[in-house]
Amino acid sequence: MGKVFSRPVVLLPLGVVLLVVGLLTGLGAVGAWRWGGVVEDGRACGAGREDMCLVRDDVAIDGPNSSWRSAGNDWTLTPSSGPTHEVALPGRASDELGDATEAVMLSQPDGDVVGVEAGGRSVGTTWFGAYGVLQRVGLGLLGLSLGGGLVVASRRMRRATGSWVEHEPLQRHGSAALALPVVVGFVLWIVPRFLW
Repeated sequence: MGKVFSRPVVLLPLGVVLLVVGLLTGLGAVGAWRWGGVVEDGRACGAGREDMCLVRDDVAIDGPNSSWRSAGNDWTLTPSSGPTHEVALPGRASDELGDATEAVMLSQPDGDVVGVEAGGRSVGTTWFGAYGVLQRVGLGLLGLSLGGGLVVASRRMRRATGSWVEHEPLQRHGSAALALPVVVGFVLWIVPRFLW
């Protein structure tokens, strides 16, 4: 099985897919930033339901029952009518909600939950605002650097073997310079968990 994945004919398309996924994930940071601003401003939708506004629904909220909460803990939002939503909030926001049992769910007009308001404070989920931007940029950079590394390695392997289907150890054609963006992407993805 390992020899199958060390052939240029497999590595090249896999690298291209990772490049596209990384690019799309990274570009999602723009939307995360914009929606984070909408949550901070508390911009409620009017009768027309503009594109960048919040639909507010009263919900019963139930969170992690442990005494120590961290980023990514799931909170269950149960509106009086409609489906229940699970959202992850940054660690500090989870602590500040404390033992709240009632909150306001902040959603996009299409129904995606972007935040929670409780105790007069609005908090974006882990995918929106500054936290979400760092998450998306980190994952995007991780995907881009892994994809780029596979594309470069497959082309080097193709030149070395003269064939797209010949097996060659990947370690001979990988580049240490491509490891730095992978590490930076991983760090950007993980750091928000310690800051928020």
